[in-house]
Amino acid sequence: EGAVGIGVDYRLADGTAGHSWPAQLVDVQLAIRWVRANAGKYGVDPNRICAIGDSSGGHLAVFLATLDRPAAGTFSDGLAAYSPKANCVVDWFGPVDMAGFLERSTMMRAMFVGIEPAGYAEAERAASPLFTVTAQTAPILIVHGVRDTFVGISQSEALRAALTREHIPNALQTYDGDHEFAGATEQI
Repeated sequence: EGAVGIGVDYRLADGTAGHSWPAQLVDVQLAIRWVRANAGKYGVDPNRICAIGDSSGGHLAVFLATLDRPAAGTFSDGLAAYSPKANCVVDWFGPVDMAGFLERSTMMRAMFVGIEPAGYAEAERAASPLFTVTAQTAPILIVHGVRDTFVGISQSEALRAALTREHIPNALQTYDGDHEFAGATEQI
């Protein structure tokens, strides 16, 4: 069909320093650079790389649309000659503004090893791709369930507003359902 799919894995937050934020972003950026470096081998146009992710993967995919510089961390200098930025992104219900997440979620605190409550706001902002949207952001298709109780649709609405302010091509496609397409009654 003229498309190549490449599955990417990344370090999951497990409460250890080596898997602490931004290790996840470093990994997916390195994956984009690897695809560019190996594009010829797999019949990929290195200028037409689209990232897709759901939930936490959507969070990372949005960063791939906004950042053209590697995040700092172990392995971040790999394949440095290649851009870590995607040319387009599909975000399925990813959180984009992490404000308040550390105070409310033990799971999120495992992602930010060593961050004390006084540093929560700064860490949350640095992990929020909403605040990295610029006029150079890649186009983004956003998909979100109107009954999502895990990541509220307001997250995707805020992303769409930021993209629109910067004149970035975008669309927000909603479905009647919850997070991870739970209870979806229609096809998108």
